[in-house]
Amino acid sequence: MLLIVFAVAAPLYLAVTDKTFSSLFAIFVIVLFCKAWNLLMTWFTQHYSESSTYHTDIAIRLVLNVILMYLLFSGASILFISCIVVIMIGLLLYFHKAVENKGLKWNLLIELEAKRMLTFYRIANLFTDVPKLKERVKKRPWLNWVTGFISYSKKNTFRYLYMRTFLRTSDYLGMYVRLTIIGGLLIYFVPFLYGKAFVMILFLYLTGYQLITLWRHHSLKIWVRMYPISEATKLSSYLQLLFQLLVVQCVVFTVIVLAAEMLTSVILLVASLVFIYLFVFVYTKGKVQKLERMYG
Repeated sequence: MLLIVFAVAAPLYLAVTDKTFSSLFAIFVIVLFCKAWNLLMTWFTQHYSESSTYHTDIAIRLVLNVILMYLLFSGASILFISCIVVIMIGLLLYFHKAVENKGLKWNLLIELEAKRMLTFYRIANLFTDVPKLKERVKKRPWLNWVTGFISYSKKNTFRYLYMRTFLRTSDYLGMYVRLTIIGGLLIYFVPFLYGKAFVMILFLYLTGYQLITLWRHHSLKIWVRMYPISEATKLSSYLQLLFQLLVVQCVVFTVIVLAAEMLTSVILLVASLVFIYLFVFVYTKGKVQKLERMYG
């Protein structure tokens, strides 16, 4: 992955800076060292059962990684870079010594492996049914007010079910929040209009595409099929929820752009709303109907 990123970014980096290929190669070697250091530090901290150690490790590594990357790409003195490298090596040696007499926390490793497999199953579930897919569900009572906007009626049965599923399933809500934050940051820092428009449409598409699996989230549950609700009403409930979620994300992106330029915000808002409508009621509707024909 690092090699792919460097291969793509290297021509642009060399074109806008006075760096040579040899200096870029040196940066790549240091980044590889940084990657190896992060992997080893993660492995050592997995010998601890205290969650405070895990969170402290993440915070410290994040700060050191950000500082090191900034120094590398800003052309800082080799002395400053060496100081950060020495600190990283010192931490690595300290943790290596500290965990010598500690055993592996197998329960933690099994949980981490289950999370990795869940990520793979989520990707595979975009194309076929995955019976082994087990989502992590949390009650999240502080979000109960969201479902309060859904009126009590027969036609809103699946709308309520899909909303509850979205709010309580970590994969859906977590993915939605992460993509919104990452997309918002990129939109804020991209300096030109077409770049902002591309990032906005890209992240709306990524979010919507990931949420297509929400349609078949309960497909393997027989009791859901017992609801006296037509397939048309079920599909309409899902599409309305998807439309609303993407509109909320679009508004968030627009507010971020609004901080820079009013006209740009209006243009992007209109373009994004048109894209959302076409994605939900044309693309997604056709894809869902195709899935229904395939799986019955």
